[in-house]
Amino acid sequence: MKLTPTQRKNLIPLVLFLANLVFLYIGGLIFKSIEYEPREKLTTSDDVALFLQTLKKTSLGEQILSKDFNSEVAAKGLNSESLKKLDAKFDSIRNERTAASLPGWSFSNSLFFATTVVTTIGYGNVAPVTACGRMFCVIYALIGIPLTLMLLAVVGNHIVHYLNEACAWLVNRIRAYNANYEFESADDQINAPVWVALPIIFVFLAVMSFMYCALEGWDFGTALYFIFITFTTIGFGDIVPKSSAGIWINLMLLYVGLSIVSITINLCAQSLLTQMKKTGVYLKVIQIFSSQTDSAANNSGPAQGKENAIADDNRAGQGERIAMADLKDTQSSDPKDSKKSARMKIVREMDGKRYGALQE
Repeated sequence: MKLTPTQRKNLIPLVLFLANLVFLYIGGLIFKSIEYEPREKLTTSDDVALFLQTLKKTSLGEQILSKDFNSEVAAKGLNSESLKKLDAKFDSIRNERTAASLPGWSFSNSLFFATTVVTTIGYGNVAPVTACGRMFCVIYALIGIPLTLMLLAVVGNHIVHYLNEACAWLVNRIRAYNANYEFESADDQINAPVWVALPIIFVFLAVMSFMYCALEGWDFGTALYFIFITFTTIGFGDIVPKSSAGIWINLMLLYVGLSIVSITINLCAQSLLTQMKKTGVYLKVIQIFSSQTDSAANNSGPAQGKENAIADDNRAGQGERIAMADLKDTQSSDPKDSKKSARMKIVREMDGKRYGALQE
């Protein structure tokens, strides 16, 4: 069955969504297969046993078993060689503890890591440590980031479309009761203003925060902080979900949240620019930069100034010739010509005056 252009256009979001889903699934499997290593659960008793075993091999080994053992005196009696052995063992225990506290490369964590790579969030709580894993991460990001940006653009366009439809419906309902109501818009199409997008993002952030309060046991401030840091792609990584439910919820709603936040920020920027243009601030900023550019050109040196003066004279001479030609055509026009000729005469006179002003 041959698809129409409209049907093919409507299939683009579905194809991009499925492509991203398959890409993330494959990436999660590959990262898990490369980085996964079985870990032994370390306990405090194991650490104590390792410490005592190392301590017995030092010069104070015999004193440890004595009844009048004094830890402070014993510590002062350690020689430099014994201290080096203990320091190395302490570092080893500390590194093993740190590695054991990091989340393992389960499939959910691997999929979560793949998502943070392609969305450029990069929490940093999980990262590849092998050379193969790091090289694959580079290749995976080069392919996944453009694919994700295309999906976010499509999702964002659909959200904007539905927002505009809702805004148009609301305006039409208001006009049904108030015929004199006018909605300010740059063109015939009604675009959703900032005051429509801001409540949506606030409600979305609040709902997501309450969900993570229930799933992770966080307070509302911590959950809101995590959601905002995530959806703005800041991604500090100091707070991340630990439960499988929290990870999967984040994966499912991440693209929607990124699109909503991006749209809201763009709407705010456009609204600010519009207000600046209305109040004249935008023009003042342009004038400031233009004056700085002109002053830099004037201070560029005698040779450059001479070239600028010659160029200005050439433009002035050209303007004079064009103005004289237009004025000559105006003088040769017959006042009894048709209306079309009269209009041409007026236009030429205006052009002549304009070029004369340019010459001055």
